Amino acid sequence: MVSSYAQMEGPSENIVFRDNSKGEVLGVGKISIAQDHSISNILHVDLLSYNLLSMSQLCEMGYDCHFMDKGVTTIRGFLYCFYGSFEGQALPS
Repeated sequence: MVSSYAQMEGPSENIVFRDNSKGEVLGVGKISIAQDHSISNILHVDLLSYNLLSMSQLCEMGYDCHFMDKGVTTIRGFLYCFYGSFEGQALPS
């Protein structure tokens, strides 16, 4: 899904997690979610073994996030973009 990627140059930037541990930002990229839609400024963070998305950032970019009991559906206009399940929940069939 990554359509472009650039390694970080210069001083390292860190992301602080909930337990106050830090992960170094290794690079920044863009992911394609549909033929003509993508999300820019995606951070590649060291020590992070899963994907995280900021719902508030998606909403600022014009996406609508619809929360349900087992996850969230993200759309933009009439385009279904993706579904994210909550931890421990299965994707809908």
